[in-house]
Amino acid sequence: MSSSNRVQVAVIAESTYGETPGAGNFTEFRMTSEDLSGDPQVVASEELRSDRQNGGQTKTGLSLAGGINFQVSADPSLQLAIEHAMMSNVVAAKVHTGTLDIGGSGTTLTTDASFTATGIQDGDMVQLAGFANAENNTMVMVDNVLALTMDIVGVGLIDELGGGGETATVPSYHTIGTVEKSMSVSKNFLDLGDRNIAYRGERVGELSMSFAFGAIVTGRVGMVGNGYELPALPITNGRTIDAAGSSDNLDASNGFGWLLVDNADIDICMESLDFTLNNNLQPVNCVGRQTAKDQNPGSASVTFNSTMHLGTNSWDNFMVAKEAQTPVQLAFYAEDDSRNGYGVVMDRVQMTFPDPQASGRDANVTLSASGTASYNATTGQTMRIYIF
Repeated sequence: MSSSNRVQVAVIAESTYGETPGAGNFTEFRMTSEDLSGDPQVVASEELRSDRQNGGQTKTGLSLAGGINFQVSADPSLQLAIEHAMMSNVVAAKVHTGTLDIGGSGTTLTTDASFTATGIQDGDMVQLAGFANAENNTMVMVDNVLALTMDIVGVGLIDELGGGGETATVPSYHTIGTVEKSMSVSKNFLDLGDRNIAYRGERVGELSMSFAFGAIVTGRVGMVGNGYELPALPITNGRTIDAAGSSDNLDASNGFGWLLVDNADIDICMESLDFTLNNNLQPVNCVGRQTAKDQNPGSASVTFNSTMHLGTNSWDNFMVAKEAQTPVQLAFYAEDDSRNGYGVVMDRVQMTFPDPQASGRDANVTLSASGTASYNATTGQTMRIYIF
């Protein structure tokens, strides 16, 4: 009998759609569960039989869908999934070194080099390190970036003259793009010998992450593909499979850094929040094939949901924005003890949700805020995900 503890899911990026590369390492996907499946599509016979018996059914296709559920960590398999979901190549990290000073009551960063030459731009998340005050070694967002100065927005730091060797790093990140990416997936039942399933041409249709008080950050990757096989030997046979990492999971109570609304760290008590990216993949179905030939990307839909306690700040920033349909910028990040994690920025989120309600005696009044992110012509982005 097979156990879930002995199921291994390993992935590798494809260079040619629907074909498993002949070289390169697979990566074990770090997961809590999976529901990848190839389901035959059948049509029952409509033929009339004088003996009243059933004429059977005919296989007319094969649906390849499902996904992988995970706890969020700085794992290479998750970072590959983010790359495929965002449909973009990574923008490399930008590291600024030199002497950095913090002034203006913790609101201004100055340098003896050039921020703009490093490539730091307005609206970037920047990870600071190397300061004597530990409170200054944190993640910030920046604005009004000039050659020798930039403003720190949202969070206040401690004024400090740098001694040299400080760094201001824009972590690597992905924006929503148009680069079509796919992977081959091998599901190996290790306690059943060589029993395994191969899925090819798997494109990431959905990516979601959920942050809730008192809980590990969780997520899901939803995929659809075009190739399916029960091979005699796993497609990983003879290949190196990089083991799943062991870095700490992120949790939304201790590892959540801040939530900025329109570049301000306002006093809003959020109990939970989540986001979902849906690429609206459309199957390309052809006569003579039992699976889709390909999956064409549709529009990238980004939704945001949160439950927050009602107060003057949540009212002023979300209720007022909902009524006027004024877009708000949302930015947040979470990290582990080694300062590895993810940051999310959505430049224009328009809210739609019910009014707060008195649900019963002694109950807290909450806002169940939901919104849809859209393209920002100034930044040229709808959402970006930082990886650090």
